Amino acid sequence: MNTPPEASTRLEAGGGRVVFQRGVDGFGYHLEVQDTLDWRRVTAEHNALISGPTFGLRPENVDLEGDVLTLSGTKELADGRSYSWRGLVEPVSGTSWFHWVVIVESAGFPIGTSGAVEPQIALDLGPLPPYERGDHVWFKTLVQNPTQWNNEGRGNDFPALYYYDPYLKAKFQMFFDMSPMSWMGPETIKRFQGYRCGLRRLDHGHPAAEIGLLAEAQGGQRFPAGSQVFSWYVSVQHLSDEPTPPREQDALTALVSDCLALLPPINGYWPERATSWRELADGCAVDLMDDEHCWGRDDTGEYLRSYVDGHSDAWAVTVAARGRTYDGDGPCLEAALWALDPLDDLARSLAGDPYPELRSRLRAFITAEVRRPHCAILSGRTDQPLFMGTWQYVYLLAEVWRLFEGTEDDELQKLIQNEIDTVLVPMAHTVAYLFPLQFDKASLTAVGPGPAYPVAGTFALLMLDVAAATGERSYQHEAERALRALAHVPIDAALQEVFLVAHALDAADRLCTLTGDQEWERAREYFRAQTLRMMYWYNDNTSPRTALSRHLGMFLACANIGYPAFFENIEVAARLATAAGTEDDPSDSLRILDYARRTNQSFMPVCSPDMYGPMPVGYIPFEDVPILEGPNDAGFLGQEIYGAGFTFRAHLLWDALAGADHSEVMVVNTDSYRGGTTSAPTRLTFLAYNSTAAAVSSEINFPCLADGRTGTLEVSPPGESAVRRRVDEGHGIRLSLPGGGWARLTLTLDRDHD
Repeated sequence: MNTPPEASTRLEAGGGRVVFQRGVDGFGYHLEVQDTLDWRRVTAEHNALISGPTFGLRPENVDLEGDVLTLSGTKELADGRSYSWRGLVEPVSGTSWFHWVVIVESAGFPIGTSGAVEPQIALDLGPLPPYERGDHVWFKTLVQNPTQWNNEGRGNDFPALYYYDPYLKAKFQMFFDMSPMSWMGPETIKRFQGYRCGLRRLDHGHPAAEIGLLAEAQGGQRFPAGSQVFSWYVSVQHLSDEPTPPREQDALTALVSDCLALLPPINGYWPERATSWRELADGCAVDLMDDEHCWGRDDTGEYLRSYVDGHSDAWAVTVAARGRTYDGDGPCLEAALWALDPLDDLARSLAGDPYPELRSRLRAFITAEVRRPHCAILSGRTDQPLFMGTWQYVYLLAEVWRLFEGTEDDELQKLIQNEIDTVLVPMAHTVAYLFPLQFDKASLTAVGPGPAYPVAGTFALLMLDVAAATGERSYQHEAERALRALAHVPIDAALQEVFLVAHALDAADRLCTLTGDQEWERAREYFRAQTLRMMYWYNDNTSPRTALSRHLGMFLACANIGYPAFFENIEVAARLATAAGTEDDPSDSLRILDYARRTNQSFMPVCSPDMYGPMPVGYIPFEDVPILEGPNDAGFLGQEIYGAGFTFRAHLLWDALAGADHSEVMVVNTDSYRGGTTSAPTRLTFLAYNSTAAAVSSEINFPCLADGRTGTLEVSPPGESAVRRRVDEGHGIRLSLPGGGWARLTLTLDRDHD
């Protein structure tokens, strides 16, 4: 039954209230919070839903239908034409969010012609106190997005904001659902090349402010015809400033946690030509042996390239703009290291080595490369800056340590230990764990512009590995100091390459397990939020080209680069899976990992539409998929040999050791980065997840039990008693999971197997 429109209409959710009041130009709205028993207004009155001279949308009709407000109206344009629109506001069950939808129906019309940038979704907060540049600035809490690096170059990842006002004593959160907002583009506003989610100070003769999806640059001046959707969420709650306003780190953690409830399910979706990660790994292993496309040779021997055929149009154009020549045909040590690590894991965990020829070839190249005089990562103190970034140096050093620790190559182990003790740790001390983008190997000081603070995460992981191998607690203390430094830099300074902060998440999780200290539990949650902040929270439907692949659950490769990339996506997924293994409720992580297992097949030529034309090889991923803000006008970024090894990491995560016979049930390996580096694991932990809304029964099989291996499986659904049973080769278990449900599977292998 419809409630007739009154002078005012209200809707409540989670301590907040939306109030529409009739004015001379239709219904405007404001927000209120419940403070003890009273409601108080915390925004200006008579807000429009969509702002701008050709918008200014305030409904002519507001009807309350159950707990949903339905809205409608028309807008008269300056040229005498008009368009109609409709919308709704409804609470999101079990949360403090209100969902807002506005659908504009028109034949298209000019926008931005009066000099004002439009459209915008702006919430007017009303006047600020007179001394707003002092007291207000000091005590507000603000988390703006999308992410940026070095105070510039915003990305296009997390469309949300958090704002706490110390005078209003109210916490505002907003999330903008970009997936249906396909009207964005060069003809209107090019999404995050023009918008930001944040706060803007105003001057209406007195200080004022607004928050929302705020535009800074008009891309074009034509709003498209048809049904065009605006979709966003708002949460508002009373929050005292006693004893203090919230920290930005805590605000970010809360914002990410609350926004996770808004992510849609992905069940049913697979890329058009999807296959298993096992098949992709098998094909990748064959392609990586290709002498013509993947390997080169010089007078010191053969080497693995960074890109197929050493070819990347985009990098060639970029390097040429700096007056240099791009050479993609040299040796790429990281390409071999990032492939050999998961290949070694597969060889240790499975009954037989699935890719022995490739492993042998990669190991030979790596061993020769790290012994060469020009190998920067084991050169010790030198008289010049590194030619690579700090993160590459630390990451490669960590990979070399993992590869050679515990082997019989004593000379190489001593070289690695010497590099750690005489270069890396002293450099960390010199920069106070505030790692730079580049450093000088002579003075061990920062050189050049820009920080790379999240290198602390990679450094901490290496220190924990060294501590575990040597028994020296001083290395664990190095890890702790590095993570503390990273946890206390400003939140927008904690980002660069996305996997670096994922490494910090992994390191904090390891420290939490080692020490049981709540400091590392808090750090783990914060670094998890920072990692997920760089996730794509929407699918790009702004053009037929960008809609060829789904982006939700991919990650912004670098805080300002504007596109997702395969290596970064899988590396982050593997770190999230590791941390999920210790979470009491990993539901949110499992949903994201399920996005990842599906959408990342879009990077494989064999699984993709012919968006780039013919590829030299079919199983080596290309670096990016099309996205509005991406480098599509710079040319082909290339097939990334350097990231191809993460195809084996994906196989190790999703179907190498365990799998389900139902495509909508994911079984993820949480030990991908926690196993030993020299011996086969004896205990494996998996999480099984049902992505559908209905109960599903699926057969779970364990390929790791081949060749006569046996073990004991413990199945632990949440809130239920664990069930133990014996398992062996060819005999899995039948597992029933409720809609959205999960279970922990712990497999202990028998030790008496030869």
